[in-house]
Amino acid sequence: MTLNAGSGDTISTAASYDTITVGGTAATKSSLTIGATAAGTTINGGLGTDTFTGGAGYDGGNHYVGSAQSNANGFQAIGSCANYANLACKVTVNYNTNVGQGFDASGNLLWTDTYTNMQQVKAGELNGNVLTGSNAYFCELKGGSGSTTYYGGAAGDRIIWSSAGATGAMDGQGTDVAVGGLGADEYYWRNQPGGKGVSNFGETIYGFSAPKGDDLNLSEYATAGFNGVSNAFTFSDLSNWVSVGLANGNKDTVLYFDPTGTGNFSTIAATLKNDNLYTDYGVSTSATGPGLLTGTLALVGSTLTGGAAGATPSAAADQQLVQAMYNAGSLVLTQPH
Repeated sequence: MTLNAGSGDTISTAASYDTITVGGTAATKSSLTIGATAAGTTINGGLGTDTFTGGAGYDGGNHYVGSAQSNANGFQAIGSCANYANLACKVTVNYNTNVGQGFDASGNLLWTDTYTNMQQVKAGELNGNVLTGSNAYFCELKGGSGSTTYYGGAAGDRIIWSSAGATGAMDGQGTDVAVGGLGADEYYWRNQPGGKGVSNFGETIYGFSAPKGDDLNLSEYATAGFNGVSNAFTFSDLSNWVSVGLANGNKDTVLYFDPTGTGNFSTIAATLKNDNLYTDYGVSTSATGPGLLTGTLALVGSTLTGGAAGATPSAAADQQLVQAMYNAGSLVLTQPH
């Protein structure tokens, strides 16, 4: 069966092993709701970039086929999405093995889906989601209202934090954990309530690596037009937006962000575990003067252990490091997606 579905339509099947192909060109963007389907249903998005959203009665068992974009297209041309954000479950989706499963709050298996060339996925409503990117093509791994653990693939990923917090959504105590892969990863904070969603702060990152092209993108909290941004970032006031500290015996880097752009650094955006960015960039924590570092990165690994909170870098060292990160593209404040 070939179906020319329109955006907003609901797809369901009764006969086992039906194949539904959604028409359109490569520029077509459709958003389709998937209801109850019979075993072995294949839903092929065709050439377009489609979003398949689980709806009422969703029971899985589907094989989703997307139109993966090449690595050369980068993050600006991400392909089709399996969207589980409306389902009262937690999901484990692995785009490297092409298998996804939904579980209830007790961990009981609810359904299993499979994928070909899918590049985006959005987690379920409950805490405990696990999303893994592909080794073959760029992926966008999106959190929702439940906590999520992300594993980057070898080809690079955009990791979008969820709104889940320790005591509730947007409580400033994010519970997401990201483990970077071998490719260049972007860690991204959403600020679009009522649209694509809002991300919490206080998140945790393992395996951050500026030399391989990783970056921290807070642009939606520093760009005019986004929710609550009354004082947009300019190139001359970087020191009012971002500050950096050390923790865990100087093994971890803590990134502070002030969404008002006034230099009030009480909010932790993320903690980079096992990564001392001062060491990576060659900045002494006791540096003085206004000079800015432009040297070569030298990534140094370390093992996570308990210990003291860490050294307190001088104000000059702090801003040398922040400026170096910004210059290198590992701190992004002007490129919302």
